[in-house]
Amino acid sequence: MCTCNDPRSYDYKRVYNKEPINKKRLFIIIAIDFTISCLFWYFFKNLLIILIVNLVYFIILLKYVIILIIKIYQKIAPISIRSKCRFEPSCSNYMLQCLEKYGLINGLTKSINRLKRCNIDDGGYDYP
Repeated sequence: MCTCNDPRSYDYKRVYNKEPINKKRLFIIIAIDFTISCLFWYFFKNLLIILIVNLVYFIILLKYVIILIIKIYQKIAPISIRSKCRFEPSCSNYMLQCLEKYGLINGLTKSINRLKRCNIDDGGYDYP
């Protein structure tokens, strides 16, 4: 009996797809932040206001920052570390799917709960 398609099997081979990082989106985020900071500095000349505006902007874009960090992890993490997870999809792909489907708060909650139960003997398919 071949169990090659079962993630719990030791013969299972996970397919790793390294999605490219959207450099255009990253550049646009940085450019908008820089523009907003310059405008607030020109009109108010107060560093505290600029810091508050940048903090609010960062909180709004936190979902995209987390997605960027996950994609960087997927690019640089060795396969030996990424293959420890017995679930399909892998934990990093699961987190990306949760963030896209449920948003920042619920997606992070579901992803953290998944990381708590990761790398156990009876894995399997676990889609968000």
